[in-house]
This record gives sequence, C-alpha cells and structure tokens, in this order.
Amino acid sequence: MDPRADREREPLVIPKRGSSARAPEQAPVKRILVVDDSPPMRAILTAMLRTDKATRWEIAEAGGGSEFLDALALQPQFDSIVLDVQMPDMDGFSACRILRELNRETPVLFVTAEGDPSSYAKGRTAGGDSYLVKPFTPSALRSALSALTSLHRKAS
Repeated sequence: MDPRADREREPLVIPKRGSSARAPEQAPVKRILVVDDSPPMRAILTAMLRTDKATRWEIAEAGGGSEFLDALALQPQFDSIVLDVQMPDMDGFSACRILRELNRETPVLFVTAEGDPSSYAKGRTAGGDSYLVKPFTPSALRSALSALTSLHRKAS
C-alpha cells in the first residue's frame, strides 16, 4: 500500500450529536461559476469554497466576459455566479445584464474592491443579488453563496 494514499485522502467528518455538519459525501452539491480575470483570485475563491465542510461546491471558472458567455452556453444551470466587477474585456455589471437579458434568474454575487454606494447601485441596477467587498473572509463568501443558492432553490 502506498503510504502517500493515506495523506491524500480527505478526512472523514463525523458530526457530533445534534450537529448539522455532514460528511463530505453527504453534503449538498451546489454548482458555482466563478468569473474573474485574475487566475490567482479565482484560485483563492475556489480554495475558500473547498474548505467548506457543510457543502460540496462544484466550481466552474471563467477568466472574463467572453469565457463567461461560453460557460453559460456549455452549462446553463448554475446555483450561483460569482462575478468580479472589474475585468478588461467585459465588466461584471455588463455580464450580469446579459445574463438577465437571457432570462436567467441565477443569483449573482459581485466581488470587487469598489465599496462605494454608487458601485452597489450599479450592481443592483444590473440585476445583481449581493455584493462582497475585497478583502473578505472565507466564511463571508460561503455564507453569501449559501444564502443565495438556498433562496434560488426555493424559488425554482
């Protein structure tokens, strides 16, 4: 038996009595599309979600607006979309407007360094559902996405 195999396995999570924690294979799966032109930022967002013990996040990535549109064509059903606001080929607000024009009700979480009120207003006008200002904690990201995906599933 390869001794590395034991180190590479994910640990089994055994919930305590009365705890809502689930083993990873029993956790609900939520499909997320992460759209950011920065590969390191996409990696950080993905890592933040992968540390969640209560939910299994199935994550697709897009490196900008054109890849976002390709991802929608290939996989039209996501539980939520994380959109960076500032991208060179298409900003997140424009991408969200296109999503809404396609009559997609997928919840959108904007992530950005812009925390001013006018930016929030632009996000709402574009059809966004929530907004996180960088830097944020992994738990803030997971909480925002869990809330958005839960509301979306109830509405569907």
